[in-house]
Amino acid sequence: MLFICHYLLLLLLTRALLGSSTTTEWATSKLATVPLALRSPYLNIWIGSSTTQQWPTLWNKQNVGWAGLVRVDGVSYRWQGNEGGANLAQIVPNSIEMSPTRTRFQAVAGQVQLDITFLSPIEPTNWVKQSFPFSYLAIDVSSRDGQKHNVQLYSDITGELLAADFAEEVTFSTTQTPQSIWHSLQRSTPSPFLETAEKPDDGTLYLAARSSQKITWQTGSCGVTRDGFNEGGTLLNKKDPNNTQKIQNIDSWACVALAYDFGNITSTSSPAIWALGLVREPSIRTATATGIQLRSSYFWTKYPSIDLAIDDFLTDFEEATRRAQALDAKIMANGSAISQSYSDLLAFSARPAFGAIDITVARTSRTTLDSSDVKVYMKDVGTSSRSNAVDVLFSAFPAFLYLDVKLASLLLEPLFEFQSSPLYRNNCSASDLGNSYPDIKGNMSESTLAMEASGSMLIMALAYARKSGDGTQCQRYYNLLKNWADYLSINALNNNTFPTSDMSGDVNLALKAIIGVQAMSSINKFLEPQGASPADTYMYSNKAQILIKQWTDLAWKSDHFAATFGEPSSWSLIYSSYADKLLNTTLISDNPGSICTIWYWFLFSLREQYAHTATVDWTMLTAAALSDAAVSDRMIESVHARAVWPKGIKPWPTLYDASKHLGISGYSR
Repeated sequence: MLFICHYLLLLLLTRALLGSSTTTEWATSKLATVPLALRSPYLNIWIGSSTTQQWPTLWNKQNVGWAGLVRVDGVSYRWQGNEGGANLAQIVPNSIEMSPTRTRFQAVAGQVQLDITFLSPIEPTNWVKQSFPFSYLAIDVSSRDGQKHNVQLYSDITGELLAADFAEEVTFSTTQTPQSIWHSLQRSTPSPFLETAEKPDDGTLYLAARSSQKITWQTGSCGVTRDGFNEGGTLLNKKDPNNTQKIQNIDSWACVALAYDFGNITSTSSPAIWALGLVREPSIRTATATGIQLRSSYFWTKYPSIDLAIDDFLTDFEEATRRAQALDAKIMANGSAISQSYSDLLAFSARPAFGAIDITVARTSRTTLDSSDVKVYMKDVGTSSRSNAVDVLFSAFPAFLYLDVKLASLLLEPLFEFQSSPLYRNNCSASDLGNSYPDIKGNMSESTLAMEASGSMLIMALAYARKSGDGTQCQRYYNLLKNWADYLSINALNNNTFPTSDMSGDVNLALKAIIGVQAMSSINKFLEPQGASPADTYMYSNKAQILIKQWTDLAWKSDHFAATFGEPSSWSLIYSSYADKLLNTTLISDNPGSICTIWYWFLFSLREQYAHTATVDWTMLTAAALSDAAVSDRMIESVHARAVWPKGIKPWPTLYDASKHLGISGYSR
């Protein structure tokens, strides 16, 4: 479901990068709803293309109350949000650009131009930086007429991110260090490890900036802080005497604000920088064989206090920008070697993939962390509160193989560990770790998705071992993997009771199961130097060969693959063949794949009987598996067309009505 439907980096692993590539960091098109701050499952903020007329929101369109104002020569303009203060002039936005890590707006306010950049860093292999749930906002100002202009900038955020019930009370705090000034907002009575309407009930919200004589600050009612800035261009450097307030009080909201006063300038010598963060500590509670375990974000292994982490984050802005530019250029160049549309899709999808994970370590006591016990958890953002959902993880997995292969293993580890414990007694894989993120309770039931999950886990385990050269995870959980392969060997062609997406007798499901059996053979071969039996390597390979012949006889209908066994008039995108290409199991003959591309040239919906439903990840997985570049590119174009559809009011969905472009589910994936 999730990610590399949006995490289209998968093509980079399966298709030769031929032809010339561009070096631009920016996409050539944009989404109707663009990402602003995507750094954790709960710091997941988007906005419509008209920033001056809409509030930033979560993926589900709940406002987050993040406002932006600019004052030029005594006239106030609104550059973000829908603040209704008196006498606010209209700003004129003139461009929006997106890269894998950044969204950039350009706008005109009077006689100055604003360059507004939202940076959500993606920090491959640096887990301290990647796990720190903060995002940057940077604004440069330049004169349009060559003359000096008096300029002040303002940003605030309310407590709306912290609760679904705005009658909840929040408490303010303001801290100054030699390097930074920052505000925090948190609920007066937090509820640990609970969420309501996609908002954490135990989060602390931060707004920070570097210490500077240009900075003024204030806490309290947003009506007071915004009006004060509009009138005088500065804030009062004052805490509200009422340190605890309801999130909403009649027609105003509890907020924290920071403003910059640049005075008379033709341009800023360096940008105004804010940092926005949402921290939960501990971040995960999980069930283990020995009891309940609390887990903390990885960045705490370096920082004993949030002060030091914020100081470093703000100090690192210039270097973080350079790293982001280099990563953007790399991803976009690789993508453009396939097509510009594909490159655009990469720019749209990288932040949602990395913004859905929590990199954690075990907390062994109130003051002690075990930095050797690292696990990564992924929330099914945009659809549910499932943790490490296997179908979601399978679609996202190529992104992590491409950008940080070790994270791929650490995303599998919680699933492996739970299912190897006495808590789990099924002989098939669990489909997830429960539906109560961030309270990871595990999933003991035998889901109807068990066969798909078992195949996916075997495929991902082998993909990681092959890409990294590290077989220790496969060796550690060898018996578990073997059980799943045995389960698939028995059930691969008898999947009527194992539907995927509400359909039974599924040709794709059977194919994934068979590839999973072959993956077990390859895992066994990989582990033969460590003592795995060559006889098992042969046994699983032979079983897969027998099954694939039976599958082909049942599924192939002269010029296409059926969607369901016994229904020759049905057809399907054989998206499971992607795993065959990724692992080089060579179970699927190139000839049938070439013949059925004529169907794909015209038809990109999931299947005939669901002709108005399109699934982005399945379409892209199919495109990645095809040897015909023209057909693959056309499928990519169909996904790109929906992604940039200008009438979308939520983030790009993974499941949508193909004829009407209307989203169904999977937003912000």
